Amino acid sequence: MTPGVAVLLAAVASAGRIKDSVWNGTGEESFSVTGVVTAVIAGNSSFSVTDGKDDAYLRSTNSIDFSAGDIGRFDGHIGVDANGWRRAFLDAAQITGRAELPAVIEIDAKQLSDTAYDSKVVSMRGIVADIQRDDIAPEWRFLALRSPQGGFVAAIYAPGDDDLPELLAGAEVRVSGIANILPDGGKRKFKMPQITLPSPAGIQIVANAPESPLAAPAIVFDANGIANGQYKSPALIAQMGMRRVTGDVLAVAARRDVYLSVGGGQVVCVELDRACCAPSVGERIVAAGFPETNLFILKLGKARWTPSGESPAAPGDEKTWILPQSIPADEVLREHYGHTVGLDCRVVAVPGEEASGGERVQVLFGGRIVPVDISGAPELCARLSPGDEIDVRGLCVLNTSEWRLGDMFPAIDGFTVVVRNPDDVRLLKAAPWWTIERLKLAVATLVAVTLLLSLLVWILRGIVRRRSRQLFKAEIGKVESELRIGERTRLAVEIHDSLSQYLVGVAYQVDAAAKALRRGAEAAGGFLATAQNILASCREELRRCLSDLRGNALEMKDMAEAVRSTVRPVVGDAELSVRFATRRDSLSDTTAHAILCIVRELAANAVRHGGAKHVKIAGARAGKSIRFSVRDDGSGFDAAGNPGPAEGHLGFWAYASASSNSAAP
Repeated sequence: MTPGVAVLLAAVASAGRIKDSVWNGTGEESFSVTGVVTAVIAGNSSFSVTDGKDDAYLRSTNSIDFSAGDIGRFDGHIGVDANGWRRAFLDAAQITGRAELPAVIEIDAKQLSDTAYDSKVVSMRGIVADIQRDDIAPEWRFLALRSPQGGFVAAIYAPGDDDLPELLAGAEVRVSGIANILPDGGKRKFKMPQITLPSPAGIQIVANAPESPLAAPAIVFDANGIANGQYKSPALIAQMGMRRVTGDVLAVAARRDVYLSVGGGQVVCVELDRACCAPSVGERIVAAGFPETNLFILKLGKARWTPSGESPAAPGDEKTWILPQSIPADEVLREHYGHTVGLDCRVVAVPGEEASGGERVQVLFGGRIVPVDISGAPELCARLSPGDEIDVRGLCVLNTSEWRLGDMFPAIDGFTVVVRNPDDVRLLKAAPWWTIERLKLAVATLVAVTLLLSLLVWILRGIVRRRSRQLFKAEIGKVESELRIGERTRLAVEIHDSLSQYLVGVAYQVDAAAKALRRGAEAAGGFLATAQNILASCREELRRCLSDLRGNALEMKDMAEAVRSTVRPVVGDAELSVRFATRRDSLSDTTAHAILCIVRELAANAVRHGGAKHVKIAGARAGKSIRFSVRDDGSGFDAAGNPGPAEGHLGFWAYASASSNSAAP
């Protein structure tokens, strides 16, 4: 019983229109369709539904609580998921009953790409070539199957390790599930069409895999090396089921690619299954696998092997072709593929001790790098070093890219020499101890030491700079302290030698005047006059002290300029000539100030009391003393008869006393 379509208010109301919108539509649309559930994939919450005319593949946004055979109304929307897939999403389902399931359609590998079968429940037969777990979604398994019409893939939701039956490569099976013509991946957006099985129960074993490779049909090579009397195209080879060959092991590359001599000069590459160990070189074996080709030789993929029980064929006249350094690459590929060759070469790189399964020594031959597979003699890793010159004998095989139907040719990237035992490699000349690697190590060590020393120097310079700044600040502080002490000392001397003397004189005169007042006013007049003169001198001296503090004579670098700057204000229009042959920085501030005060007083007296028009000042160092003089053209005066301290004139007397107490440093 198949129900008809229930047309509701939704924009999309049939399975065919849902599928068409998913494939070709844009934007979001709603749908409401009534039909029979034909299959449920619990692993991704998806199911297929048929309305009697066509089928649609829906994905639920919630868990699915119905099963195949249920009738119901399914409402949802068509939009884009997080991975960019346009899908039909189920929002609500109303189950109304049960119905008979439609018949399962039998199709082949070619029909799996026909859109007419998309979303339908189909059945297919094939031979299991491989089983792989999805690296992105480990709960999914994928079966690679082969059939006379071609290969195809079946996806199975099997989260447990024991969910699959005991399938071995070579078993013939029938698989039933939903045909997904439109890719139904997550992150993988360009997957090939596949059949998605609801569960491992969708696998039916038709014929078990052969228990022994001997049971597979044989590929027989004639004297000319032609398989079964004729060569086949890659497409026909890919459609063959499991086949077996018998031959002698010539070499083993990467511990899984076994090269067999099968007669007539023909070489077959047997790619062993991951669970198989490699046979020994020279052993005669029977190997069974799935035929493939790289357009040059026949290959057996996913192969297993067993000893043949026969003796290896006679060695015959197998020749070792010694290749010259100048041989063109195309000649090697054209003439020596599958033959034993010899190379005189230099080792460029050796695999580390941890390498396994893919040990390859890189050698320089004829200006190009050639890989040498030593997986058959791993002990060579410890014997060889970069720079060694060696003689290598081994099987010449091509380095080709993976070839696929539709490609013109596989890309060829040179050749590899596969050694069979340690005797295939002979040391001609050991590498010098001073190799490029050791030189690089030495240079790197020197660079590291240099950088370390540079860092140490930079750190020490920083320490020195910080310490120097600390010492400089301490020295500056000391100098500033000495300058302050010196300035205070100079001011104290100045006050003591001038103002203090004047004030003492005033005190004496006032005291004498007070005593004289008791004898009579006339006697006190002389003492008061003297006190008045002393106070006048005191005011003049105080003015000069303030002038010295405001002036910059002591900061001048030239002593003659300092004298000129100090004397010029007191000589007025008189002509001034200064010659002082003493460096300013050789005198302390106290000594320089005493000299400036003395010459200023002398010059002022010469102009004020002697009426001088020309004043000459000279000075020079005499041993540890400073000698200086002030000459003028004035009238002069009698020092003995000139008014002195008794009359209140203390200036000349004070500076004469100061000159005897000052000394050069």
